[in-house]
Amino acid sequence: MNIGIDIGGTHIRIGVGTPESFEKKFDFPTQDFEASLEKIRNSITSLSPEKGSRVGIAVPGPIETRTGELKGLSNLPSWRGKQLAQTLKEMLNLEIRLGHDASLAALAESKYGAGIGKDPLLYYTVSTGIGVGLVYKGEMYQGLYNPEAGQQIVTGVNQSLEKISSGSGLREITGKDPQKTIGTADWDKAIERLGRGITNSILHYSPEIVIIGGGLTTNQQAFFEPLTGRIRDFLTVYPLPEITKPKLGEDSTLIGALELTL
Repeated sequence: MNIGIDIGGTHIRIGVGTPESFEKKFDFPTQDFEASLEKIRNSITSLSPEKGSRVGIAVPGPIETRTGELKGLSNLPSWRGKQLAQTLKEMLNLEIRLGHDASLAALAESKYGAGIGKDPLLYYTVSTGIGVGLVYKGEMYQGLYNPEAGQQIVTGVNQSLEKISSGSGLREITGKDPQKTIGTADWDKAIERLGRGITNSILHYSPEIVIIGGGLTTNQQAFFEPLTGRIRDFLTVYPLPEITKPKLGEDSTLIGALELTL
């Protein structure tokens, strides 16, 4: 039995199977570290995994790739500094493999989704936070802490892309559900700053395709059309690469977590 876990800023999802054929088993709100850990442990135990089962976990924010330590998760502060993989391994006596969520979503799209045959592939997720993944020659780029382009400074002092253009950022700025800011000046500013950030990544990595997913991307007219226009305006050196939504939808990250179990 192979198990995939997608830990998001607001929800945790668990599936069983392979990247190409899986069944979603659990979906519950993300809580503080200890409460979430207990819920994950109980959920996996209820599946009665046999000896030799593998668990792949996708988690947001920087991960120290050499040690597996979770670093500065801005939307999940109680998770910072934790050794999630090691803790679950000791609890469950199963093989646990940990990966960066946006990087795993990028890998899934490159193998099974909108990015098949495209290289390099740049993936942005725009949801509670902003995550970025890069696939080059079929492999995830990791670095020491994984890509964190959501933390790039796009205006002012310490004004990161995530603080302005993510769901949590829009909520903090406006006090409203981010979807209810569509069509407002705050939404337009968020799209403009996101365009700057993605343009920077395009200039850094020169991708063949840019895939953008996440909860704020569902409105094609309000999101993709103005965003693509902004990126086109900002790119004065490179031609505009293909920009599209994920073929795997919200399952990209869970499929990437299952890919870790292979």
